[in-house]
Amino acid sequence: LRTAGNDEAANDVYFDQRQRELRIRRDRMTVGDVPAIGWEYFLRLVSGFGVRPLRLVLSVLLLIFFGTLFYMQPGAVTLSEANSQSENLAKLNWLDALEVSLNQTLPFDIDAGKKWTPSEKVIFQTLFPAIRFAEIGTLQTILGWVLAPIGFALVASRLWKDYVTTTT
Repeated sequence: LRTAGNDEAANDVYFDQRQRELRIRRDRMTVGDVPAIGWEYFLRLVSGFGVRPLRLVLSVLLLIFFGTLFYMQPGAVTLSEANSQSENLAKLNWLDALEVSLNQTLPFDIDAGKKWTPSEKVIFQTLFPAIRFAEIGTLQTILGWVLAPIGFALVASRLWKDYVTTTT
């Protein structure tokens, strides 16, 4: 289908094939398959196995949006160590919170968000560990580092596909 120029149909067939393979693998699952199956479900969710790139864009935008909401909470951030000697909790406006969220999500630093860092203030207490804004920031950073290579791979594959079709 792809060589005939019908990329959408080829993407649909590929997506359906990967879903079938995932269902079969899940039904025959062993303990050793759990991480791989979890990763496959994650890829399906955030990028549609690489053929639904808008899912990745939506995932990143949602991550940044919810991060912004978290960092707008009173006491969610403090001045970074480079800017302050003491623990100064702050309540950010939406633009500053967005900058912190972008800085936490992107795999590189941006100057706008460097001024603030997630605080050690407890959001809620569970039976064992207390969940702090710092843990939310760490989770957001890890997700950013996971989603960025997926995004780079999707862009590279699109560019490669365009290059191959224009040179042949």
